[in-house]
Amino acid sequence: MFKHKFNNFPNIAFPVHVMPHYKQTPLDEHIHEFTEIVIVNEGSGVHFNLEETCKIEKGDVFVISGVTSHGYKDINNLTITNILYDDKTIEINDWDLKKLSGYHALFKLEPKLRGTHSIVANLRLSHAELVTIQTMTDQLHQELKGMAEGYQFFAITQLMQIIGYLSRCYSHKKYENNYTLLKVAKVLSYMEANFHKKITQEELAEIGNMSKSSLQRAFLKAFQQGAIEYLVQLRLTKAKELIKYSDPNFTQIALATGFVDSNYFSRKFKESFGFSPSDFKKSLTS
Repeated sequence: MFKHKFNNFPNIAFPVHVMPHYKQTPLDEHIHEFTEIVIVNEGSGVHFNLEETCKIEKGDVFVISGVTSHGYKDINNLTITNILYDDKTIEINDWDLKKLSGYHALFKLEPKLRGTHSIVANLRLSHAELVTIQTMTDQLHQELKGMAEGYQFFAITQLMQIIGYLSRCYSHKKYENNYTLLKVAKVLSYMEANFHKKITQEELAEIGNMSKSSLQRAFLKAFQQGAIEYLVQLRLTKAKELIKYSDPNFTQIALATGFVDSNYFSRKFKESFGFSPSDFKKSLTS
């Protein structure tokens, strides 16, 4: 069953919605086109998809994004808070959040790996952390419900606070059964902080405490591309942002984003985006 976003957001023009302390009943497998943060407030149950099942209980947090199928069964007084948002419609600026390994683990890697027969462990909050996040989600819910002037601005800032807090919580946890995921997350956060430097696959493998072959397999599974290919794409995305907001000195932009050869940079830019750096710059002013 496909759940269209229009059926899940009271305000389609501003697709952010909170369902606080929702009594979850058994639910058949379904997919939807928005991101969903699930926080287990009370009770327990089983969250499942085509490939695997995962027991959930009080304090668990997980993220469903894209069109990953999922459902609930074996419910025992399961109360959850759902935070729904469409990040293709609203703008959430993550600034340096991508330097947090927990952000990559919770919001990027786990959602991609659910449904691939790759067991992932949910974030498990302590009692104090759960109380904190419940307060945050209640504040977001009240802001959206009240719709006072400026509520969209405050709702986005509160949503960003929730995402940041959960990312920090994940960064501080240690899990044995998703150890590989956390290693990859550490590599991703290192790339974000050091993309402008010379980076080798050997160095990335060392950062993640993995062999080069294990690193490559993990990236192929999560992103359908190898670690170095991912790094090149990251650099190109950073370069595209610099071209938007700076003078078009493409050699300097290439060097600032980790490319030592401006011709190689221009060729990869066109391969990735379908136009050259200069054509992209011209399109912004036409």
